[in-house]
Amino acid sequence: MTLDDFATITPRVIQRDGFNGYLPTVCFPARDHIIVLEGVPEEKEPQIRDIALAWARDEAQGEEEYLLAYKEDSDHFRIVRKSSDQHEERVFAVLKAEPGVAPNGGPAAQFGNSGAVEEPPSVT
Repeated sequence: MTLDDFATITPRVIQRDGFNGYLPTVCFPARDHIIVLEGVPEEKEPQIRDIALAWARDEAQGEEEYLLAYKEDSDHFRIVRKSSDQHEERVFAVLKAEPGVAPNGGPAAQFGNSGAVEEPPSVT
């Protein structure tokens, strides 16, 4: 899975669930496994990058590829892709919309269950 692939999934989840409570989410494509980091105390949120990266590394099996998404600030999320020989990351702007409502005011996107990679990052 590429960084861009994960970047297309994350905004759909944010659109559906909202961005306020978005939690760090890691995807392990080889295992079709997605998990969410819960329970980070509010006072630790300024260190969320370091906390989320350490958590993702701990959850990885050896040099397993992973993609980590976390809330960068009130308007952006960051995705980090790490594999045995590559590290890349990018920041993405969040389109503000109410949960379940498309940003343009039209009907919300429908979400299917086409496999673990498409599972919403809010699922543990």
